[in-house]
Amino acid sequence: MNKIYYSKFKSPIGVLHLLANDKSLLECAWKKPRLKNVIAKQNQILDLAEKELTSYFSGNLNKFKTPIIIGQLNGTDFQKSVWKKLKTIPFGKTSDYKSLAKKVNSPKAYRAVGSANGKNPIVIFLPCHRIIQSSGKIGGYSGPRNAKTTLLELEGISEK
Repeated sequence: MNKIYYSKFKSPIGVLHLLANDKSLLECAWKKPRLKNVIAKQNQILDLAEKELTSYFSGNLNKFKTPIIIGQLNGTDFQKSVWKKLKTIPFGKTSDYKSLAKKVNSPKAYRAVGSANGKNPIVIFLPCHRIIQSSGKIGGYSGPRNAKTTLLELEGISEK
């Protein structure tokens, strides 16, 4: 049985719930996960994730090194392909739903890309907040109100 580790991180935009196994971060989410399989409270992956989040929110980190294995995440193959592409969007840059749909070889599936983006289990680390509307408007976000704006501003991005 794989050990699942859990911690809470108090960020400037709300509490983030972190789950990891011995190899990868599995979740960084606003909602508290179901903790049935959690048998330990902390590990090296969570320690690194918390350290990096602290540095990120202090404005001292622009690239995460916390291991994320997309194949270990709960989601469809399509969702995982979207999440994999999210990981490639650099700090301080944005993309839009249509462009992301093209990158996952489904150019007309921008609504499905939006849905996959909203189901991203590892917010901030897989930067779904960097996906905006093609018009330059920030658009929606599945996290707390104003979280997306705050994250983008932290990265030097403002709404057009």
